[in-house]
Amino acid sequence: MASGKKQFALVGEKDEDGRQPVLCIRDGDDGTPEYIEGHLSPLKDGEPILGDVVQLKHRKGSLFHEVETLHKGEQKVEWHKGPAKVNSNAYCEGWERIFGKGVLN
Repeated sequence: MASGKKQFALVGEKDEDGRQPVLCIRDGDDGTPEYIEGHLSPLKDGEPILGDVVQLKHRKGSLFHEVETLHKGEQKVEWHKGPAKVNSNAYCEGWERIFGKGVLN
């Protein structure tokens, strides 16, 4: 793990999509524990990786797993106001040819 901090996970049962709920506990920057909720999904060939790639090692006699981060995800979500932009540049150019620029603004 790149940060050198210990991480442990409590893993729930799989749902119908094969995802598992997980509660990850790690040492925070100030020494207090941080709790992170999420889910585990199996890696599938050809599908994008959303989030971190981790390896879990079960601790004998415990409900917890040790977590080793193999790849830190770089997913950044940019939010904006308004509806999703679902039109292409070609669509916009066609719109502007028919209705002119700045009609909706």
